[in-house]
Amino acid sequence: MPAGKKGFFLVLEGLPGSGKTTICKMLENLGWKIFPEVATVLCASGIPIGDRGDTSSDHLIYIEETRRLKEIEKNLVEGQNIVVDSYFPTDLSFAYARYMRKQSSAYPTCLSLYINAWTTGAIPKPDLYVYLYTPIETAVERQKYRNKEDFTTLNLDLLKNVDAHLRFIHEIFEKDVRVLRIDATKKSAEIVDEILKAAKPR
Repeated sequence: MPAGKKGFFLVLEGLPGSGKTTICKMLENLGWKIFPEVATVLCASGIPIGDRGDTSSDHLIYIEETRRLKEIEKNLVEGQNIVVDSYFPTDLSFAYARYMRKQSSAYPTCLSLYINAWTTGAIPKPDLYVYLYTPIETAVERQKYRNKEDFTTLNLDLLKNVDAHLRFIHEIFEKDVRVLRIDATKKSAEIVDEILKAAKPR
């Protein structure tokens, strides 16, 4: 990678079961630095997520997402291409979906913090969002094979609200960042090829 060039900042989004983790691992094998999904990391520590998430969960996810921004920026400045498995739009969309189900009250606060940070430049903007699209029913079916109930999000209404809110965030607040929608039912190798062609990483 040429000296002095910033790394490429890629974010993968999509419903649980869309294959983000698999694509991240494939990109890691190609030299990309991976930042795993915050919610999944916290879940491994006993924090409820998905169908079981609550106000505390949403606040902790937002705080942790914010905490690692310095590491993301450091890697980019050093010229490292990075891929983040889910970012603020996903975090906010789950917070919104849980808010609509009255199981979390964190959404208004998190949204306000995000808008202020985004508009002031405190949140680094990705070079590209990739949304791995899969029908909601397919996302649910894929998760049934995870064998870990804590890591699943099976409520259809919640997932519908997550999907709708992701579109809202990109159309209203992040319309200056390109979003590439890819059919997640494609073969993983095809998805990676499509991402690399769109990203043209340094």
